[in-house]
Order: sequence, then structure tokens, then C-alpha cells
Amino acid sequence: GNHGTVYGATSTTGKLGKGYQITAVGCIAVPDSSSLDMVGKSGFTMLAWVKNAGGCTVDHGIVVNKEDPYEIGIECTQNLLQEAIQLSDALWLWSGTGVVEVGSWQHLAVTWDGVTVRHYIDGAEVFTRALDGSFADRSTGLGIGCRSVPAAASGPGGSFFAGVIVMYEGIAQISP
Repeated sequence: GNHGTVYGATSTTGKLGKGYQITAVGCIAVPDSSSLDMVGKSGFTMLAWVKNAGGCTVDHGIVVNKEDPYEIGIECTQNLLQEAIQLSDALWLWSGTGVVEVGSWQHLAVTWDGVTVRHYIDGAEVFTRALDGSFADRSTGLGIGCRSVPAAASGPGGSFFAGVIVMYEGIAQISP
């Protein structure tokens, strides 16, 4: 039931099924919903097939973002898979060292079991870090291909991904 609005992104063939070509001003914005907040949860998974075009222009090309609680993106200068997870008592901090190739399809996953955050590229673990706590409530929208989506998803935000993101059942998959 979390339906997004497409802003400046175009439907295209993905690695598996359909994907969205994201460019300098495009993304999919999903309104705030309690099912996306993960309040009180101490574990979750984010994953997506991506084809990184490189050349993002801010600090990260965002794959999935719920501003303040969680996001995954590709750092612009070295193409590193990174995540930022902010728990009720934690700082917002980008972490990760795995390189995402430019021009190739790759499966990205970030898991958190309440104790350890793990990053995977094509099924291989490329980074871990310790993290404990639980999510707090944040009233922000969810961005696929961008960040800083307002709660009402009335616009595309910023920090746009450059490339193609494959959608699972209409949205990059996030599971508690």
C-alpha cells in the first residue's frame, strides 16, 4: 500500500523485470507511512539491483532513503556502497567501503540484525560495523533514487542516483 509518485524517472528494462532510469532530477517519492518507519525495530534489510552510471553530483547517489532513520547510497567520488542508519540515540553517519562498479548490474544489500550492520555486493560481504539500539519515529517520506523527500512526498528531494534501480513489486525492497 505504499505507492510512490515518479518524478523525472523513466521506466526501463531492469536486471530482473522493470527498473527506473534515474537521472539528475528524478526519483520515486513515497509518502510517510508507519509501515516504513520501523519504529522500535532492531533489525531490517534493504536491497536492490542497480546499474550505477557513476557521476552523481552531491555526496551520495541515493538508492533508498527514509531521511534520518535509514538510507543506502553510492558515495560519489569512489563509488562506495554506504549506508546511514540513525537510531534513537545514534548520530547520522555514512559507513561502508565496498566498491560498486560503474556500468554493471550489481545486487546491493544492507542488513542489520540489531547488533551488526552488514553490506553485501552480489552476495559477498564487503563491510560490517557494530550498531545497537532501535529506530525512532521520523516523519519523512521515502525516496527511491533520491533523499530528503517530504512526508507528503510532494517533491523529488535531492542527492539523485545516476543509473537504473530495479523495483521489487513496485518498490525497492525494505523488510523489518
